[in-house]
Amino acid sequence: MLKRTIGTREIIELVNDLYKKYPNGFVANIKKGKVPKKSRGLARYLARYIVSPPIALKRIISYNGKEVEYLV
Repeated sequence: MLKRTIGTREIIELVNDLYKKYPNGFVANIKKGKVPKKSRGLARYLARYIVSPPIALKRIISYNGKEVEYLV
């Protein structure tokens, strides 16, 4: 998503290098300050899922590896 949203050569190379170095994932520490206009939507999207997961685990009834059944 960072590569698509920001899209600079430097960001694309950085993300690709980090995925090679950390194949199980990594955490990005971002400095406090004003968010660039291009990144505000991405920041809001990421913050939403950091604060709370998209669905509570207690609502999940079953998962077959492909589909999730959950309480509405």
